[in-house]
Amino acid sequence: MVNITTRNLTTATDICGTYSGRDYDKFQLAGLTPASSVKVMVPIIAESPINLECQTRKVLELGTHDMFVAEIVAVQVDDRILDSNGRLNVEKLDPLVYCPNAREYWVGLTSMVGKYGAIARETIKK
Repeated sequence: MVNITTRNLTTATDICGTYSGRDYDKFQLAGLTPASSVKVMVPIIAESPINLECQTRKVLELGTHDMFVAEIVAVQVDDRILDSNGRLNVEKLDPLVYCPNAREYWVGLTSMVGKYGAIARETIKK
């Protein structure tokens, strides 16, 4: 399961990243609400505007951590973050981003710098 977090979920995100699920009920500790998933047998976070249900396909051991290669098998998106065409509106999402080297949280991804393919076509003119 991958949950996209937002500015409003900063405290809950930090709690979930700091405390182990082996020792704590993260839903209770962070004040989050478990909700039913569609395809996998773990709960989604009701407060998360985007929930990606995943099935693990491979686990790669990388020293102190493992990297999970997974397939997204279902997606749940809160309609309130979609535009009138049903596309994601990043400004409404107000995503939370963690920068591990600086150990900082940042919000927003609202400066579009280009459209897919247009940058490449402009750079490599035939």
